[in-house]
Amino acid sequence: MPPPGGAVLVVYPFCLDHVGHGNIQRLLAIAHYLAASGMVVDLVYQGSPRVPVVTGQYAGFRRVFAVEGGASSTDEQACAARLAAFYSGHDLPPVHMRPSAPLTTLVRSLIDAEGYRAVVATYAFTAPIFADLRRRVLMVCDVQDVMHEHAGACEAATGQASSFTMPAPTESYLWRQWDVVVAITPEDATRIARDLAPSQHLISARHAPPCAAVAAPGASDVALYAASDNQSNVQSVTWLLEHVWPRVRQARPSARLRMAGLICAALPERLRAMPGLELLGFLDDLSGEIATCGVVVAPYLYGSGLKIKVVEAACAGKAVVTTSSGVAGTGLQAGRALERHDEPEPFAAAVAALLGDQALRRALAETARGDAAALFSAEACYGPMASLIRLLGTTTTRSVSGVAPAVIERVHAVVQQVRPTRLVVWGNGAHTRALLPALATVGVTAQLIVDGRANGASLSTEGVAVVPGAAFARTHGDLIVLSSETFEPEMWRDLAADREAGGHVLGLSNPHYVSRGLSARLSAPSMIRLGAAPLAASRAGDTPLVALWDSGAVAARWWRVRAQSDLAVAIAGLGLTPVVASPASTAARAELRDEFPANIQVLPILELSGHSIEDRDVHGGPRALARAIDVMAASSAGALARLHLGAGDRLVVMDPSLSECFGLARTLSSVPVRDNPAVVLWMTGAVSDALQLSPGDRRAYWRLATSALADICGGRVTVVATDAAEVSGLQDELGHPVRGVSYPAAPPKACRGPRGTPHVVCLGHVSVPEMRPMLEALVTSSTESGAAPLAVSWRSRQLDARPGADDHWATGLASLLGITLLDDAAPSAMPLTFAAADAIVVLPGRAQKWHGAVHHWAGLLGVPIITPIDPADAVRQVRAAVARRLSSAARPYPESTVPGPAGRDASLADVFFVPSSPLLVTETCQ
Repeated sequence: MPPPGGAVLVVYPFCLDHVGHGNIQRLLAIAHYLAASGMVVDLVYQGSPRVPVVTGQYAGFRRVFAVEGGASSTDEQACAARLAAFYSGHDLPPVHMRPSAPLTTLVRSLIDAEGYRAVVATYAFTAPIFADLRRRVLMVCDVQDVMHEHAGACEAATGQASSFTMPAPTESYLWRQWDVVVAITPEDATRIARDLAPSQHLISARHAPPCAAVAAPGASDVALYAASDNQSNVQSVTWLLEHVWPRVRQARPSARLRMAGLICAALPERLRAMPGLELLGFLDDLSGEIATCGVVVAPYLYGSGLKIKVVEAACAGKAVVTTSSGVAGTGLQAGRALERHDEPEPFAAAVAALLGDQALRRALAETARGDAAALFSAEACYGPMASLIRLLGTTTTRSVSGVAPAVIERVHAVVQQVRPTRLVVWGNGAHTRALLPALATVGVTAQLIVDGRANGASLSTEGVAVVPGAAFARTHGDLIVLSSETFEPEMWRDLAADREAGGHVLGLSNPHYVSRGLSARLSAPSMIRLGAAPLAASRAGDTPLVALWDSGAVAARWWRVRAQSDLAVAIAGLGLTPVVASPASTAARAELRDEFPANIQVLPILELSGHSIEDRDVHGGPRALARAIDVMAASSAGALARLHLGAGDRLVVMDPSLSECFGLARTLSSVPVRDNPAVVLWMTGAVSDALQLSPGDRRAYWRLATSALADICGGRVTVVATDAAEVSGLQDELGHPVRGVSYPAAPPKACRGPRGTPHVVCLGHVSVPEMRPMLEALVTSSTESGAAPLAVSWRSRQLDARPGADDHWATGLASLLGITLLDDAAPSAMPLTFAAADAIVVLPGRAQKWHGAVHHWAGLLGVPIITPIDPADAVRQVRAAVARRLSSAARPYPESTVPGPAGRDASLADVFFVPSSPLLVTETCQ
């Protein structure tokens, strides 16, 4: 049963574990209120590997996802393209105000996977995350601050630029992307209202911290300043310590200023020895310090929005001394509920007076607590937001003038992605009268109407230019929208010439009416979202289709791209039709796309890597697996719809993660068993264990995933291993027969050096001290009497390293020893080099990034890897390996089969064919 209040996703673009920041406390307070009001709350934020997770503050939430800051994403390029398209015509905000690709990808996947009633995100600049979503959801923005006004106040007060700023037109544009905009003060709401569309909802919601039962005058001569380490607080505390605190100490020599929070670490060194200053550092809980202090000082020099620390102190029943910027937006009256002073002398005098007079502190604190209880109750602050979510969350797009919500969303989604220079409405009848105002509710405006029956140009009743069909001249960048459901087929035929010329034509009712020129501009997920017909791969007659699915075949693992390419070529050689399911970022990079022959179809339809999702869940265990399965199921659904596989086809999942197997099983379960493709799990090594499961749990879950796929595919699941040494272990892990198959493609023989000159490739960074002795030993062994010469090559740099001073040293050493440097970082360089090698030497215990690629390719190509104990051992092992390779000179490349379980061999033909049937292999799960 769905929760009575619905599910809500809360999104924060920075680290929530930096407790002490006012904006963090506000976001958590909103989330806790929604959870307490009957809604199920999921939370996503951008964590930091340097900050420990504060688990206590996440109690009450269903799921909490922390995306690691600085992590990469397989959707990086797609997110960058979406961001650029989103800000087309507007200045981009600073880098730290652009949502990261991992955060964007995870949030979008969760929205696709879960039926959220609403999304609540902090800061308007998170809007690009939600551009052109597959599933419509109520979008609520907690604005927190008017950035450009905050920046202006910073410069006026300090003469310094703020790092959190953006042009006013860009910020106004961001506000208009949301269904509900939440301003933190009534003053901010008045400012924001000028730039919102009539269809948007604007409310103001101050911060609601816990309110004390009674006022607390606290200890005399003890002041407290608590703050985070942002730029404005550093400037404020500098003003406090340089200009205010010396005056307080002059009036009351026994006064102490206790300072808490991240501000302590950011305090300028020259101020740390101020008399009476006590640095407490970061504290998980400030309640004790607030209760015991006599006065809370909040010396804000500038700002907009709401000063959370002032509100929290007033709610705690404390005497507060602040500035005009600290009072702004609170609704608290200066001179009644708190002291307000902007100049150092009166500010210091007020602090000194309160520190020495308990009765004065109590009177001010009691008034502050009473006023705050009315102004900052949770119901008063967050109740309107919860009510709007309940009211609008289940129907986020309303029908306007009889136009279906799906129609409006269809046009809006396309406009957001292709950004047309003109929106042209084809037709000028009653349907157009309904369509135009409906589009206006989502910010889409038509620039031209084409009326096939008109005799001349005119203006429509909405003030849009109208031209006859004969006078219409399509221009580059036009998007033509067919406006009538009744006459849509006729309109589609009328525009045949425009469509054939590459024009962008979109039908509203028939999902197949998306012109080729337009579909080429849309991403694969967008095509599926619009309901367009899946793009079935081109086939040779009725030959079975083999889809090679590898979500991890990205630039960082380029050797997997090469493995996909070689396997596709081998499958085509068997008379089957291969198609490659690729991450969008891979297909977008020319050097990776060129790995595939022109006749191999590559579909950039994979959005997420299961391995990556599992790696980033900091909690691990079965619950992390459940979360990853939800995400991967939603991600795989669109890709499988794009492939359009049938019962005679085969889905080859290469090096799958556990969550990917379960996600595919869940997606395929919506299709009758008889219509599902057969599945091959293509394993190049042992199963992954990123979720930190116990060995027993890992084996149980993998067996369950394999069995689920087998059940859904009618038993037609085959597991193959390209490493014969892994066959037995995989069979035990999966509880399913595993067939050994060697790597299918042999590199060009031209890569191999002349027979009689064995080639040794040495891998090791220049900073490794053992490299030079080993290289010298190998070169010296070539000159020994009776020993065959060796051609030695050295890869001295890591795959993604930039040239540096060490490279000059490496060049000199290579010249001295007469060896070749291999520092080409192109994707094809290493496998081609390995194919020409008779042995590869890698020093043991080294963690260079390319070691994964080394072992993968060397194993696939049958080239021995040597990890020597010392230089002499390197020479012995190299000589033995070369002798073995030379003795098999007639067959220098691996066979197409390797031993399988129980002595069976398997070839590619065995894996993909049943001898008596054109269908693919049907091996029953045992």
